[in-house]
Parts: sequence; structure tokens; C-alpha cells
Amino acid sequence: MGDDAQIVYSDGRIETRNAQSTTGFQQVDGETDPGTLTPFTTQSIIVNFNSIADGRGFSLVKAIRQNTGYQGAIFASGDINPDHLSFAFQVGFDAVIVSAERWQKYGGDSWRAALNPAVRLSYSQTHSKSLQSIWQQRHRI
Repeated sequence: MGDDAQIVYSDGRIETRNAQSTTGFQQVDGETDPGTLTPFTTQSIIVNFNSIADGRGFSLVKAIRQNTGYQGAIFASGDINPDHLSFAFQVGFDAVIVSAERWQKYGGDSWRAALNPAVRLSYSQTHSKSLQSIWQQRHRI
């Protein structure tokens, strides 16, 4: 992660962090075959997207959640645009790391606008036991 990268969280927060913020995270290439996954030993994983047109990282994180039972934080990083936010959170990412360059390219307003519906529709906490949000179900809240 580069200096002044933005981290967009599925609960609606946007924070600025530097490269040291991801020290100790396990890096996983988004092109990794889900069939080769082994149990993860870190508290946080970063799945790197190498191309804006390659969605294998979305399938990979879904497999990580479903097949390995991993409960830690998973971040998306790399070639991601605002249109990817909602889907990223639906398949199991907790946050998206946006480089300063990509943040500037699309503009902060575009990232915030893309985040709002995703948070409202999928991640806002409910008070119903039978109609919990994706976030509540994933974290057993």
C-alpha cells in the first residue's frame, strides 16, 4: 500500500493509512486457484487485484470465507474502481485499499457515492434476529 492510501471499510468508514499499516498481513494474488488454498495463519489478508477486468479475486475471497472458515479481516487491493465496492463487500471483503493515485483518478466523491448504497443495503446493522445484514451474519453479531 502506498503512502496516503485510503481504506474504505464496509461499515462506511474511510481512513487514510500509510504502507506500514499492512505490515504482517498475508498477501494473496487475486489469480490464485481457490483449490490450492491452505489455512491462513494471520489475522488479516490482502487479496491483490492485478487487472481491473479480472474478477477472480472476488471468487477467491468467497472461497476463502466458505472453504477455509477464515474469520479474520480480508482487504482488497490493486486495480479496483468504485463500481467494485458493493460486490467486494458482498463476497466477503471487509475493506478495500485504494491507492492515492486511484483515489485521485475517480475522486473521493465517487468512492463515497459507491460506498453509501453498499453500506445501506448490505451492512447496516438491524435489530431483527431473522433479517440480519451480511456484516452481522459474517461476524455473528
